[in-house]
Amino acid sequence: MKQSEIDQPVSNAAQDRSGHQGWMKRLRDRLQRKNRHLMTLQDVEVACKLGVHSNVGLQNVTLNQIRGSTSPGRTRDFDADFKMRRQHSQERWRSVAEAYRSGKQLPPIKLIKAGNSYFVGDGHHRVSVSHALGREDIKADVIEWEVTGDQPGQTCPLKNPNSP
Repeated sequence: MKQSEIDQPVSNAAQDRSGHQGWMKRLRDRLQRKNRHLMTLQDVEVACKLGVHSNVGLQNVTLNQIRGSTSPGRTRDFDADFKMRRQHSQERWRSVAEAYRSGKQLPPIKLIKAGNSYFVGDGHHRVSVSHALGREDIKADVIEWEVTGDQPGQTCPLKNPNSP
């Protein structure tokens, strides 16, 4: 029996658990009237004054600091905890899970950091699988945007407490 056949039930189980947990959380949040959508970088650009940006480079980022996506379309695919909302990309999720389980090195994800939060540019499935596997952090190529305050009439959700 090939290793991939052994790992297949593990990745299926992790995905099923992730999908079921996501469904249950969405139901509970809907009943409690909570919004569980991923934040988008566009939301931040509307509410926050952003300064210069710089390439920080490769670093390990704590998964809990990844709060959103640079792509508004991804807010339909993943919830705020990066659990899958839609099942159209199950095969992609499984292939990433299998790669992680087999020890394959995947490329770093691409993130934009604004304030103390990160937004995924590339690697949404890798973040989702990492959460499902109980990992604490993930390797990322990071670009940092300075958050300098609120836009007029807005409250920046990412404002650094040290900012004016």
